[in-house]
Amino acid sequence: MTHLAYLDGSTGVRYGTRRGSAGAFASAMAPIPDGYESSRANAGLVLDGNLQPALFYWYNAKDGPRSVVGFWRPGQAQPVPAVVSDTGSDDGFASLAFAGTAPRLLVSARRDDDFEDHLWFTSSTDGKAWPAPIKMPKDDQDFWSLPLSLAMDSKGRAAATITITTGRGASLGRPKMLRSNDLRAWSVWSPDTARVLMGVSTVGHVIFAANDKQYVVFTNDDPGRKLPAGIALWREP
Repeated sequence: MTHLAYLDGSTGVRYGTRRGSAGAFASAMAPIPDGYESSRANAGLVLDGNLQPALFYWYNAKDGPRSVVGFWRPGQAQPVPAVVSDTGSDDGFASLAFAGTAPRLLVSARRDDDFEDHLWFTSSTDGKAWPAPIKMPKDDQDFWSLPLSLAMDSKGRAAATITITTGRGASLGRPKMLRSNDLRAWSVWSPDTARVLMGVSTVGHVIFAANDKQYVVFTNDDPGRKLPAGIALWREP
């Protein structure tokens, strides 16, 4: 089975499936609750440990600034609100990963009175209920931005990569990352221990290999060119 999801103009998120390697996709729009409309913020499709699909996508209140990251499994009548921003997050970004069949979400959104984007993490046992998200730490005065990427290893530990747009006094190199062993306590770190990359490095994606070692792909735009410009790969020793 092939699964496909994408933002279909301003209409919403379209989800499609196809059996076999050729032919047309059967597709339908992912549902949006009454009183809300589709957001142009990112959406994503992930298969869980049983190869069952799940989607996340954003929708905004028609009356008011509320933005919601919804979690939806095909076949459900409505998405489940996972992270809510009552200040509005038209430029929000999220990343979904699974620990077996348990979904985890990392979200960049405005949820504080200072109207700045921050990183938030929440996890669910089955996607039917989501606790209040945890606010992620940052490296001194760095500003987190998008894109971001979340991954889970076979032991349920988490790793994430974050884009840094600006900041002062940061003590770590880049790419900048987050990690947690229990999904409650998080630490900021970087594989760039020598702080070689002092310019802005745009993070692409993090995954865990079968041996639970991390692989990180990112684009390097360091003005000092201490590494070649372009796409770089870091592999955990």
